[in-house]
Amino acid sequence: MESQTKLQTQCLHCRTLFFAGPDSQFCCSGCAFVFQLLEQKNLTDFYKIRELDPPQSPVPVQPVEDSFEYCDDKYFLTEVSKDARELTFFLEGVNCTACVWLLDKLPEICSSVEASTINFPNSTIHIRRTEAGTFALAAETLARLGFNPRAVSNKNSLETFKKTERKLDLIRIGIAGACTGNIMIFAVSNYAGATDELRLMFNYLIVALAFPVLTFCAFPFYRNAWAALRTKNLNLDLPIVISILAGVVMGLHGLITGAENIYFDSLSMLVFLLLSSRFWLKGIQQKFISANHIQDHLLVRQVTVLTDKLKSQISSMLLKEGQLVEIRSGMVIPADGVVIRGTGQIQTAILTGESSPILVKTWDTVEAGTYNIEGDWVLKVSRPPLESRFAELLESSKKALLNKPTQVKLADNVGRWFILTTFALALLTFAFNASSGTAEAFSRALALLIVTCPCVFGMAIPLSISFAIRAAAQNDIIVKDGSLFERLLNVRHLFFDKTGTLTDGQLKVTSVHCNPANLKYLKYIYALERNQKHPVATALKQYFYNSDEMDCGKVQELVRGGLQAVIDGSTYSITPIALTNNGFENQIKSEFAFSKDGSQIAAIKLVDQLREEAPEVFAWAKREKFSTTILSGDQPATVIQCARELGLTSDLFRSRLSANEKAEIIAPNAGTSMMIGDGANDAQALATAGVGIAITGALDVSLKAADAYLMQPDLRKIPRLFEIARKTDRAIKRNLSISASFNLIAGTIAISGHMTPLWAAVFMPLSSLIVLASAIITGTRLTKQIETLKGIHS
Repeated sequence: MESQTKLQTQCLHCRTLFFAGPDSQFCCSGCAFVFQLLEQKNLTDFYKIRELDPPQSPVPVQPVEDSFEYCDDKYFLTEVSKDARELTFFLEGVNCTACVWLLDKLPEICSSVEASTINFPNSTIHIRRTEAGTFALAAETLARLGFNPRAVSNKNSLETFKKTERKLDLIRIGIAGACTGNIMIFAVSNYAGATDELRLMFNYLIVALAFPVLTFCAFPFYRNAWAALRTKNLNLDLPIVISILAGVVMGLHGLITGAENIYFDSLSMLVFLLLSSRFWLKGIQQKFISANHIQDHLLVRQVTVLTDKLKSQISSMLLKEGQLVEIRSGMVIPADGVVIRGTGQIQTAILTGESSPILVKTWDTVEAGTYNIEGDWVLKVSRPPLESRFAELLESSKKALLNKPTQVKLADNVGRWFILTTFALALLTFAFNASSGTAEAFSRALALLIVTCPCVFGMAIPLSISFAIRAAAQNDIIVKDGSLFERLLNVRHLFFDKTGTLTDGQLKVTSVHCNPANLKYLKYIYALERNQKHPVATALKQYFYNSDEMDCGKVQELVRGGLQAVIDGSTYSITPIALTNNGFENQIKSEFAFSKDGSQIAAIKLVDQLREEAPEVFAWAKREKFSTTILSGDQPATVIQCARELGLTSDLFRSRLSANEKAEIIAPNAGTSMMIGDGANDAQALATAGVGIAITGALDVSLKAADAYLMQPDLRKIPRLFEIARKTDRAIKRNLSISASFNLIAGTIAISGHMTPLWAAVFMPLSSLIVLASAIITGTRLTKQIETLKGIHS
């Protein structure tokens, strides 16, 4: 009676189907806990996000039984943590956008967590605990959320886990190869005409040698097939496992009845070839797809290392703590360190947003990614390239890579339907040829399942996007999100900020008109602008610098541009003045009023220079038929002059705009627009546009709003980015065409009976090899063109 009251229902959290009473909504207590926790913390948006990008393998959450007290052991922390406040965990079960969104909220869920950074490609989370918090509580919370956490050493990162997995794969391949080799010796003897007694003995030996191959070595296939059944998904391993089990049944039947073919030799060879090809393909994916480590490409340089007065050239990736590196003028600094000899000037814009040169001398610290403008000096490495702050900033931006382009999602769906179609064709092939003999029908169906591998559909697009990200990095463009290249194809409207984007941003104060009686108030200008990052603020701070730490209260940004604050009981403000005639010189002029209690007491004039490449880029935009608009907070006369020098008509620029107004102008055409501007000052507009490109500003701030960051403020990189996107799109279409053609031809050959399962296993990786070669050729061409471009521009 009780069983009749139970109904099949879906768990509210993990969506697993289970039988339960009418009032039960969860398959286990773990799922109930997680649902209640998210509800308490107002984080139920997790489920909405999950619907947009559902996980491929949902797994029910189980109650936590393991103890994580070891995570707070002082001896353990000495080995894996730098300061006992930060720890990295490898997580199982991170497989969708919603997972990353939920992990990003960990500080809100767990009181022991101060901050967390998720690395989706590597399935890791870096946690900084609170002063009184414990890592054990953080790990337990992760486990309760459904992610099995394992502490990772800061020094070795994931290499230990990857090496262990690689070692186990090689062991399986080695055992399969050794057993299959010996099986073939006995099989050849049987095919050559061994006597009945020898044939029977050899067959038993073949079965014995095939046992470890079809159990231990083939375990990954069984595991993946079982996961597919549990989650009601299709993957390639499901038909392979069905084929292996069918072959085992037929082989045992043949062994008992004395048939000539018992299949165990073919099955063992099949497992060996599949394991080998997958190991090879996994290596390709780790090297070309998963490894979107753009810092590897941005910081890799040939550097000169000094040892005992000798010089040697090595890759910057080989640098170690304590080594001495020769830094020359025009060089990107490859590692964090200390200047121990010489002086120079560096630009730290990529880390701080400040474009003004900074003098460095002996014992000053410098950071990787900054640019040595002038001087030759020696750096003592304190943090190698991949441990530098610059690398950490790039690493923290990687969680945006989880956003799958529409093309990738389409390929995933095509891959699933492809498996279903192939499986149906295999069943039809078996049924149609069964009259000619079970062995022949089984051979054709198995060959079809093996040779028409859908893996390439999931590989073709990520591989091309990975090469595009690398090509952009080699051109000093940091791409935060791989979907950028797809969105670039839809862009028809270009919006440019003016100051610091179309102009050099190196503003200079040319004149100050002030009544002598009011000169004493000019010191307040520095106080107003002290914490501002805009190029105008930089120029004013340099000109009116003073060391007085006066209290100016809260500085308020005015809607129509400028700042104001209360100092010593009076309201002081800096606001732009409309110029009546700005002329048509190369210099772009601006004028600002400094006022006290609403009365102007000084007029300040500044000049800026148009970027030399700006006219060239606007001419390109016109040829490409882009709609181009300048959005500026400056005065109309200043923007008019800039627009005229770039060949724009009066309806293609807007002046005196606030940050919010820039975003409002972009919003109606957001999906087809690109905004190019400052990562900090134009953050709202960059985030609103379909594509946001930060040309100035600090890297960490810029990548929060923009999709890409230009390490060198060169506008010619914008056309280059479009070129990379278009060639990537052509490469993707070409790779998909190659994959479809290969599978169609190979599948036809297999159905016709002209391809055995063993040959199918040999040819199966061929389509992946062809796609890889196609993507490499495209990537190589992009790289060569980049080197040519750099040579011309230098």
